[in-house]
Amino acid sequence: MENNIEPLLLKYLAGSADNDERIQVEDWLAAEPRHLEHFMELERSWNRSSLNSYMAPADPGAAYRQLEKRLFLPPVRSLTRYWRAAAAVAVLLGGGWLASRLLPALKPAHPPVVATEIRVPAGEKKQVVLPDSTRIWLNAGSHLVIAAGYGEQHRRLQLDGEALFDIRSHNNAFPLEIEAGRYFIEDIGTVFNLRSYSADKTFEATVLEGQINIRPRAAKNAEQVIALRKNETFRAGPALAKKPGMPDSSSAGATEQIRKTTLPPEAQQIPWRNDQLVFDSLLFEDIARQLERHYNIHIAVEDSVLKTYRFTGRFSARKDYRSILQIIGELTPMTYTIQNDTIHIQSKPIP
Repeated sequence: MENNIEPLLLKYLAGSADNDERIQVEDWLAAEPRHLEHFMELERSWNRSSLNSYMAPADPGAAYRQLEKRLFLPPVRSLTRYWRAAAAVAVLLGGGWLASRLLPALKPAHPPVVATEIRVPAGEKKQVVLPDSTRIWLNAGSHLVIAAGYGEQHRRLQLDGEALFDIRSHNNAFPLEIEAGRYFIEDIGTVFNLRSYSADKTFEATVLEGQINIRPRAAKNAEQVIALRKNETFRAGPALAKKPGMPDSSSAGATEQIRKTTLPPEAQQIPWRNDQLVFDSLLFEDIARQLERHYNIHIAVEDSVLKTYRFTGRFSARKDYRSILQIIGELTPMTYTIQNDTIHIQSKPIP
């Protein structure tokens, strides 16, 4: 097992190890003090690297080799300071099974005091596994903040972006709470998707399983809480134009329109998780932001009137962005040119 332990340790640190793997790691750590010291060294290196401790690696072996290459990790070896290592590991593991097995009297006095931030670059997606086994899939250009004390004092998150949440554990004392733009979301036991990019004008929530409660930041009483159940979607944004592809007469200074609908069977999925780009009567400006995040490109919508147009369509996210822009251009009064690293969106010349 000595030669194959590093990938398992990495999965253990990331929170993606299954029950058998956790037992295997904990037995190995309890077997010899030098194992504990090695685990501590790996944990410190893991936290220093760009491989965040909340990330669940698709290939733990490859992830460890990458970490090893970057940080020149030493092999498992005999080390001194056995008892100090054991105490530190007990604190690290939060007083759990292994800690009670090694040092029953030692428990952490306080939860972590530093928030964890996870940023997903444009053109990428990431999966996050939280200490309570909550799984989160983050779309491109997303920013997730895991507040200090998560799991011990509260379960609060902040999201700027889009994410699919799969809540595996429920705690009435600490319900999962997410701050996303103008709204607070409370999980009632569910699988749901949130889209709340600060650069966009719309907020959207879709529930696949269970229920969530949505509360506007400005809400003053419980009557303003919106309950969203399985296969329901909630959307808030500038008032929708009557016909997609036509100018939106209610853009600047418009009153926000809120709608709650039940999804038809063919729409009961999360498009971005299925490699699809779906524009549901979206402003051109918001479409440009979505394309920028997905393809890691820069788009400038240079016509102020064109910014107020809306478009509805569905595309394979594996398509080249030029193909998508060409199709949109055939159905709307827009055209585009590419100069250096920027795509310029303009209105078509009037013949």
